[in-house]
Amino acid sequence: MKALHAGLVAALLGAATPLFSQSSVTVLSAPPQPLIERRDGQALNFDFVIENGSADTLDLIGIELTVRDRASAIILRRFLDNNGFSPSILTVPQRKWAPGDKRLVFNPFHTFPGAHDLALLEYEFRFRRNAGAGDVIRAIAVHPQAFSPKTDLILPVGGRLLVWDGHDFYSHHRRFDFTHPAARQFGFS
Repeated sequence: MKALHAGLVAALLGAATPLFSQSSVTVLSAPPQPLIERRDGQALNFDFVIENGSADTLDLIGIELTVRDRASAIILRRFLDNNGFSPSILTVPQRKWAPGDKRLVFNPFHTFPGAHDLALLEYEFRFRRNAGAGDVIRAIAVHPQAFSPKTDLILPVGGRLLVWDGHDFYSHHRRFDFTHPAARQFGFS
């Protein structure tokens, strides 16, 4: 009788579908192969696309980065979270994902010293479920490659000049949410 009861419980538990699956929340790097740009250190030109495929509303409460060198040694860790009187996660706008939402999150850790070996970047995203029942953690491993220009570009002017509204991590030329409906309408991907 005890074996029958244990078998019935196991069959019922095995047949049950989970109410929440962490795999229904996806985090992808955009572009898929990030490049390292060398200038006054190292700059990473990529962001994250996060999609909430679950039935819960999710609130982004933390992003953690672990940088590993080619020997897999940890050389740097960085955090954005809810800790303190002025939580650093507040630098990320729109931290709530309703069910079905898909949005771009700008990479908050984009610049590193030139001496760092950026062989592996491990990002961890922590979300609080509005329905309760614990946090959702999604991780993504990124292997950036050094950008090597194939063509020498020379400005058609000489001497000292001022570049107005040029390449900058916070510039509208560098960062715009290509998942936004207006951007998609114009064909940006």
